[in-house]
Amino acid sequence: MLRILVCMIFCSCQFAIAMTLPNNQECAECHFSSRTQVAEKFPTGFGRWENAQCFGCHNELTEVATIHLQGKQDPRFSSLPISDDRINRMERDPLPYLNAAFDPIETAGRSRTNAHNLTNFLRRPHGQCSADGVCSAPLMMAYPDFKKASTVDTNNPHMREHSELGKSLFQSKCASCHAASDISRYNPTAMSLFSADWIYQYANRHIQKENRQMPKVSVTQADSNYLHAYFQSVRTEKEAEVDALAKKYIANFQNKNTTLPTAEINYMWQKFWRDGSCVHCHSIGGRATAKFDTSTQGIVTWLKNNDPQQLVDRLITRHAEQQVGIGAEKPGMPMTGKPLSFTAITILATWINMGCPDKDLKKFCVPKTVASTP
Repeated sequence: MLRILVCMIFCSCQFAIAMTLPNNQECAECHFSSRTQVAEKFPTGFGRWENAQCFGCHNELTEVATIHLQGKQDPRFSSLPISDDRINRMERDPLPYLNAAFDPIETAGRSRTNAHNLTNFLRRPHGQCSADGVCSAPLMMAYPDFKKASTVDTNNPHMREHSELGKSLFQSKCASCHAASDISRYNPTAMSLFSADWIYQYANRHIQKENRQMPKVSVTQADSNYLHAYFQSVRTEKEAEVDALAKKYIANFQNKNTTLPTAEINYMWQKFWRDGSCVHCHSIGGRATAKFDTSTQGIVTWLKNNDPQQLVDRLITRHAEQQVGIGAEKPGMPMTGKPLSFTAITILATWINMGCPDKDLKKFCVPKTVASTP
């Protein structure tokens, strides 16, 4: 998946970029071989994993479920802490980051990206879009606090000319595989990740890669610069598109409900954050939990110090990201999953309208007029 490549490049000491992740383990624990190192074994046979990104544990659960579905015996199965339904889905529906390759930082001494492209990707990762126009939101964690790299100046005649030349080259040499994500997984927006040098080296097969399926495509150094300019211009257009769509979605979301039944109020404090996949990032420590802690006390503290409307806006923004296939300036939530339904968002918005009450109707936020489902 898209989170495979870039974070590893970023975390590598081989790639000198003047910026630092809040916790560089966020990269290593998903992408480097240390992600499989178990601290010790429990009597059940399961490992005790110290990986804050949960790779080791999720990988082991998937392994046991797969063995079980193959009709084989595994002593760990009796203590598998997931439902039968999830077991039956895990082999064909594993978590995407479990497929992340080990340390694909560079090949033959060539880096895939550069500081500019990497910064833009980490701030606003891209998803995928099929030939029929159906897109998916990015699955990579976003780092919006990074200083924004410069974008293509579409009014600059020189850049505009290069982009147009690149577009023509793309249509004649690349579009059959890269116009959408179906075949290669990299459409023009995703190709904005790569440096001009990498485009030149890889297209001409100067770089050999295991399991490569892309044929040799003869491009000159100048051609690769034009293609690079085109990919950057496409990214700039998609960034503007998703931001405009997110604003439109938020403005059009009008919640006309004023109250929730007691059961749904209890649901907000007990299961909403788990059903919405919030706990996967916001209850395990690290950067995400520091921003928003889904424990009861964490929610109370956050509501006291923040505008709860942000929660609604971020969940709605994810729908825009899903439609366009790239991250918004302020990322949508859940950051690595599919958008929550508008029904779920409406429950949250109504709860906020009521003042974020608990089961005793004690209020924890100041109610505001929240905007209704389309």
